[in-house]
Amino acid sequence: MHRASLDRIVVWTGLVILGISVIAGALPARAAEEGTAPPAAAASPAAKAEAPAPAARAPATKKGAGKEGQARQPAARLPNYYREVVTEAQREKILAIQRQYAAKIDPLRRELEKLTRERDQEIESVLTPEQKKQLEDIKAAAKAKRDAKSPPTSGKSTRASRAPAAGKKLPEPAPAK
Repeated sequence: MHRASLDRIVVWTGLVILGISVIAGALPARAAEEGTAPPAAAASPAAKAEAPAPAARAPATKKGAGKEGQARQPAARLPNYYREVVTEAQREKILAIQRQYAAKIDPLRRELEKLTRERDQEIESVLTPEQKKQLEDIKAAAKAKRDAKSPPTSGKSTRASRAPAAGKKLPEPAPAK
């Protein structure tokens, strides 16, 4: 087998195991919320300690939920790796800090986007009409190439989902000694 194929198998196996563990961990919490949880004696003490209190969990919402024209708020999320080490009280404090800074960062982000648009317009004004047409053609060709390459189910491509470019071969595996 090719090295790339083995890497893909390892990645997918890991993702399947992760998915199973997430689902297995979520089932007792969901059952407790719905009132269909097994008797307390049946649940392990470790599962009880790890499961968040039902009131602390945010209600699940579907993408695009809410009124038309309203931007969907991103889910509250801890920084990477914090979930495993913080308590519920610390989690709430961290999320409050994030909300506080988001109120300061969002206007700055909008201002940066505005300045970037102005800069791009000023740069484009240097071009001749013929150069602008060439630039539009180049951009359209690049978009068409991206669209043709992207998988039909998702707009994002992942390393594992990318196939080698047409005419390119996967590297040969190193000979075994």
